Amino acid sequence: MAFADLAKLVARNAPKGTSARYARLDALERLLNGTLYDFLPFSFDQEDEGTRHILLRERRPSLVYQLARLIVDQTSSLTFGEAHFPSIRSWESEDASDRSGGFEREIERIVEACDLESAMMSAIYRGSIGSSAVIVRGIGPKRIPHIEVVSGKVARPIFNPKDPTSLGGMVQVYTVSGEVLQAEGYEKALADKTYWLRVEFDAKEERRFLPLTEQEFAEMQSADPDDKKAPRWKLGEAVDHGFGCTPVVWMVNPPAIDRVDGAATFEPIANFCVEIDYSLSQTGRGLRYSADPTLVVSRGDMMSLMGGESEGPIVKSVARALELGEGGSAKLLEITGQGLDSAREYVKMLREWALEVVGGMKADAENSRGPQSGRALEVLSQPLIWLVERMRIAYGTRGLLPVLRIILRGIKSGSLVIAGVDAPDPDASMRLVWPSWWTPRGSDLAQQANALQTFAGGSVKNPVALLSRDTVARLAATTVGLDDPNRAVRELVDSDETKPIDSAPRPVDTGKD
Repeated sequence: MAFADLAKLVARNAPKGTSARYARLDALERLLNGTLYDFLPFSFDQEDEGTRHILLRERRPSLVYQLARLIVDQTSSLTFGEAHFPSIRSWESEDASDRSGGFEREIERIVEACDLESAMMSAIYRGSIGSSAVIVRGIGPKRIPHIEVVSGKVARPIFNPKDPTSLGGMVQVYTVSGEVLQAEGYEKALADKTYWLRVEFDAKEERRFLPLTEQEFAEMQSADPDDKKAPRWKLGEAVDHGFGCTPVVWMVNPPAIDRVDGAATFEPIANFCVEIDYSLSQTGRGLRYSADPTLVVSRGDMMSLMGGESEGPIVKSVARALELGEGGSAKLLEITGQGLDSAREYVKMLREWALEVVGGMKADAENSRGPQSGRALEVLSQPLIWLVERMRIAYGTRGLLPVLRIILRGIKSGSLVIAGVDAPDPDASMRLVWPSWWTPRGSDLAQQANALQTFAGGSVKNPVALLSRDTVARLAATTVGLDDPNRAVRELVDSDETKPIDSAPRPVDTGKD
């Protein structure tokens, strides 16, 4: 079955009043989360319903491989994982008066206090279906920063008509259970009901509307605009957030289809995912059949069965013996293992083709034995690197940096308070410096160390430094995968300030290069 066929069935089961965009993104999100088949009424091992044979496309697969999630986990980890999160650099720190990188230290505290690493990984995961949004809030009287990531399925941006690149606002419409509303203090909600909520953002305030039941929501979507009796959204609360701009960053997954949505990361292999799930389920069914084949009995003139005087139900068991009359026979319908081997090879081929199409990492235990150098891993994962390079632009340059600017505006206006952070200039120039793809090891590390020493002028044949010591220290820290390359630079600066001039290391001619 093709993914498009399942998506149509998902759309039929979508809540009344939702758009075609919602249904499309909902189907992709179900595929990502492994819940695409949950709406199908029959389990995979149920073949008949009365006298009707249940078609394969009406059954839920017994195994879900979740190849889509595998791809998204790889891209999110390689973009914003622990060893791959970029350093935020600023031209402000290039000034001689700020050699210690004061502005960059402020940014580091902000990244840690707001937990931007996990927030951006969540933005890639949720945005892998097409789009996602990052919302910045100040919580409580202390204005503690809170970062929320929402899927593009339940939100839609409003762009400024005079400036198409500027986000004028965002509307978020989503479902929530009555039990959750009761916990939040909405006493009218029923625990066993589902409700719709609406939240609006603009450059001035955040507005929350009273919840609607599913029936009210459906009636509102289909009602005539002039019908005053139809259900309508009623404003419940409006809060002035004080950021001076819309505290939302809308991120479009590459490649972009339009300003609102992009293509899903795994969309080219959606059919592969469905085919693998059903093939694995069929293979498992065949394996169970081969372990317990069907028994065929030819009764002939059999007068009794299992010690009884009349024919009755046959119970196949190693602890029971079938007593057959004259002319009777019993056989097992066995199958060979060639079909199962072919099915396994077919699934393996589908997986390799899918990873080739989407650009996933195909390295596995069979082909990657023992430790490998960083360069070897980079070559093996070149298609994945090309994919992640696009993610770095979409979620880094166009995602992380705008989020940081919103946080800086919030700190400057007093809407956010972070301990130990003053009010950095939100308009200061910032850029992302990404670490190497893989942490070098063995010979790779030795070669890079020699190259950095040459750049710093540490070789007798090359006494002239091609790069400053600060730059070389930052490159070395990034190369070995240190979380804080700026700290290495600061330690180098501090050591130079406290060290006597004559004690500075100089190249020594040892006769060897």
